Order: sequence, then C-alpha cells, then structure tokens
Amino acid sequence: MTNAYAQVKVEEVTVRRALLAERISYSRDEKSESIEAQDARMKARAAEEAVRVVGVTADVSVSGDVDMFDRPALGEWLAPDKRELWDELWVTNQDRLSRSEPHFMSFVFKMLEWNKEIHVLDDPSFTEQMKTPEGRAILHVKSLGPHKELERIKQRIQDSHDRRRFSNRWPGGIPPFGYRIVYRYIDGKRCAYIELDEEMVVWLHRMRRWIIGNEAFSGIATRLLDSAVLTARDRARVARGKQTKSRAKLRKDDAESREQWSNGSVKALLTNEALLGYKKYQGKVLRDDAGDPVRIADPVFTAEEWESLQAAVRARSVTTARRVNRTSPAYGVATCSGCGSNGNHKVSRGHANGLEYRYYVCGNWPNSKRCKGISCRAEVLEEMME
Repeated sequence: MTNAYAQVKVEEVTVRRALLAERISYSRDEKSESIEAQDARMKARAAEEAVRVVGVTADVSVSGDVDMFDRPALGEWLAPDKRELWDELWVTNQDRLSRSEPHFMSFVFKMLEWNKEIHVLDDPSFTEQMKTPEGRAILHVKSLGPHKELERIKQRIQDSHDRRRFSNRWPGGIPPFGYRIVYRYIDGKRCAYIELDEEMVVWLHRMRRWIIGNEAFSGIATRLLDSAVLTARDRARVARGKQTKSRAKLRKDDAESREQWSNGSVKALLTNEALLGYKKYQGKVLRDDAGDPVRIADPVFTAEEWESLQAAVRARSVTTARRVNRTSPAYGVATCSGCGSNGNHKVSRGHANGLEYRYYVCGNWPNSKRCKGISCRAEVLEEMME
C-alpha cells in the first residue's frame, strides 16, 4: 500500500501544466493562422501528450510587436499570482509568440529565470535550444526573419498612409464643424470623404455676420448654447447613435448634458482653415509638392468672406487683449477648470478695512449658464506661476 501510494503521488507531481497562447493581428498584410486553428492544434497535441491545459489566452487584433507583458490576455498570466499555475507556454509557431526580436529574446531569458519552458509546435527543437547559449544563438537568428517581416509590414502600412494623406479622401476621425462624412465606392472599395453640411454652414455664416458686427466671442457662444447647436464632436456622437456628452461641470439647472461652446472654441472654429476645405495633418494645413494646400471639400466661405472674417477676429482679439492685459497678469494662462474659459482678474476693496482683494474668476460667470463659476485668490495662483 505504501509503495502504491508513493507511486500515485509521484505521478501527480510530474503532470505537465501548459498555458496555450494564441494571437492574431488581423492585419491585411499578415497571413496568419486563425485563432480557432491555433486552438484546435494545441489542444489536440496536449491530448496526445497527456498535458493538462490550465489556461488559454487569445489575443485578438494584437500586433506581433506588442510586448508579451502588455498583451490583454497573455499579460494576466505572466503576473506572479497566475504564473505559478503553469510550467509550459505553448504556441503553434514562433510568430504567434512575437515578431519583435528584442521582445522575443528578452522573454526567452525571463522564462529561463522563472524556470519555465516554451514549446513551439512547428519547431520541436525550440525547448532544448532555449536552455543553452549555442541554442539561444540559433533562436536569435530565427527571430530575425519575423522581425524583418514586421518591419516590412509597418513600412507598407506607412507607405499606404502617406499615399492617402495627399489624396482627397477623409483620413478618419471627427470632421470639422460645417462638414459631414460620406462614403463612396471607388474601384469596389468603400472610401470616406467629407462634404458640406448645409445646416452647419448656415450657422457658420451667422457666426461670421455676428463677429463682423462686433459681437464678442462669449456672446456668440451664448447664442449657440441657447439655440442648442451641437459642437462637431457631439454631432459625431449623434451620427453614431450615441448620446451627447459634456466635458464641463454643468450647473444644476442644466437638464441636457452636451458639450459646451466657449470663447475659445468659437474663436478656434472661426480661424480653422479646414473651413476652406483644406486637409490638415498634425494641426497644420497639408501642402502638396508645389506648396499648394490640399483641398478635400468645397469651402464654407469664399476667399473674400474668409479674409473679412479673419480681420474681424483679429480686431476682436486685439481689443480684448489690450483691455484685459493691463490688469490681469495671468490672462491667457489662467483658465476655468469647469468650462475652460479664460479667467478674469477681479479687484474689490473691503468696506470696513479698506483692504484690496484680488481674485481670478471664470470669464463666463455669471453671464452664461454653462459654468457654475469658479474662483481663486490671485496671490495663490500667481505664486504657483512663478
């Protein structure tokens, strides 16, 4: 009985525990084995060798250059609490483990440090090679092939982006206020473009008339808020079937949560050259080899309308700066944490003691309901700026 019991205990201790690691990037340039195929192959092999599968990690849409520790599924099993549950890490081929040479070699050494093994179904010699300096040298050479293929894939993707950058297609993201995304089929492929949104164009021309009529940016923002005009970001949310969303702290009487217009957002919109139909990249107008702006849509304003608008914006900006900068050392630096508007410098004098008190308050309060009004002692703020 004692010998039989001892034999059973030995068999239990020597059971191999494997973690199956599956990955696919779904890159159009990468022809890879599907997650289902990887899963079926490894589970069949585990059954043949009587290996106990303790877990399966499936990283879908994860590139081969993402570090193993940063992968959503596999990364959890590399943490200390789960690392003790397995002894062997299985993959169908080396590419599924990593296409990055530095990540791959670093992980091999980390597995040796943990006293664990890597098993590659398509490379039976892998496990023994990782245990010797000569074998690791061979593995390093093997890792160079996937690494170079990864670099080729990245270059092809970058070249494709560069070609599209100078085309009249919409590169993606939220279109500027005044435009909407439309899809057209070119050579059998669905391509995104932008075109004028007539409803927003009407509001842009109204805003131009208001600013030329010497109305302040804050007044225009209030008009837009009172008319429930959505920002470009909120319009994009609605187009996707989502609810509008406010990034500001609304007052209690604001029933609707939507992104708020401000002095800054109105000015930024009216000076955005995207309103001329120009394509922008990293915040700047994209230009072709001849130095001309790349135009991807019809302009909201004619050249004459645009010039008169910019002149009015410059006049309004200069007037505001001169009026405020004489008394506000932090003008343009201090902004409201609730709505993002510039902070106004306020000075008051106590009736009883005659002392002077200085504050920075939200520039929109109390004339606009978009903010609850936030203030700060001027001395505290200016000390932080020094």
